[in-house]
Parts: sequence; structure tokens; C-alpha cells
Amino acid sequence: INMLNKVLRLSSESFKEASYLKARCFFNIEQFKQARVILESIVESCVLDDEELNEMMYAQAECYENEGESKKALRFYKEVFKRNKSYRLVRMKIDSLESL
Repeated sequence: INMLNKVLRLSSESFKEASYLKARCFFNIEQFKQARVILESIVESCVLDDEELNEMMYAQAECYENEGESKKALRFYKEVFKRNKSYRLVRMKIDSLESL
């Protein structure tokens, strides 16, 4: 994470990539809120193409889901589904959360 912090001081493209990797690191060590905060900052501060935006939103949904925030997770999954119905496991995630 310290090395990624150094990369963040580079170009905007490097910032975006390093921030995403940092968020995934936090996700992998189950620090979901920290991961989500980083993902939110990427969406707010970077220019993202459609695929990148879908990934950031899907990852935010995964964070909310792991934090026990099912309604918020569902809202993000549905937004991804609107943008791309075949994105990853989004349909299964929606079905699963709606059945709770």
C-alpha cells in the first residue's frame, strides 16, 4: 500500500490504476469501507470509460454487500445492470439480494 501511495502522485492514469489496485488490496484484507471510499474517489475524480465505470460501481456494490448494506449494494448492482446486462455476475447478484 505504501508503494501504491507513491504511484498515486504520478499521472492521472497512474492515479486511477494505482487507486483501483489499492482498493482491491483493502477489499482482499476485508477492509471494505476503506476500499469503497477509494472507489468512490476514483469515480468522482477520474475520467472513466464505460467498462471502468461498470467495474468501479460493481466493486462498490461488492463492498456494500460485504458490509451488510444490501439495499445500497442492490442499488449499485441495478445501475450496472442498466448499463450492461451481461456484466460479470450482476444478474445473479440482483436476484440473490432481491430474495432476501
